[in-house]
Amino acid sequence: MAMMRAMMMKAWRQDLSVRKSLARSDKLIWAAVALFVPFGWVFLLLRLEPVRVRLRSLRNW
Repeated sequence: MAMMRAMMMKAWRQDLSVRKSLARSDKLIWAAVALFVPFGWVFLLLRLEPVRVRLRSLRNW
């Protein structure tokens, strides 16, 4: 019985550490979202511009 209790306590401690690390990664994800949402369209426009130029050149070909 004591062995089972010790095993459950160990699992509980590990679960708590996993929850803390997930909470930290969750904060990181939300920080990335907060940065990308206001400025993400700028990155998309800059990335799509070369594609538009290539399509225009193919259209004129």
